[in-house]
Amino acid sequence: MEYVNAVAALVSGAKVMENFKEGKAWTRVFVGSREITLADLMPRSADWLSSLASVISKTEQGGAAARTE
Repeated sequence: MEYVNAVAALVSGAKVMENFKEGKAWTRVFVGSREITLADLMPRSADWLSSLASVISKTEQGGAAARTE
């Protein structure tokens, strides 16, 4: 969710919403009634990649901590 919220913050007017498909709720980022696209993210590509790198780093740290416990 941290990554999804970070992505939503990059696109003006974007909101995190649940998309129900095949009886399951999928968390997605929407602008109006459409999901965001790569074209929405490209103007903020450096920030987008930074958000992704942050989530990857935190995931790796969590995995490392779990292995030492």
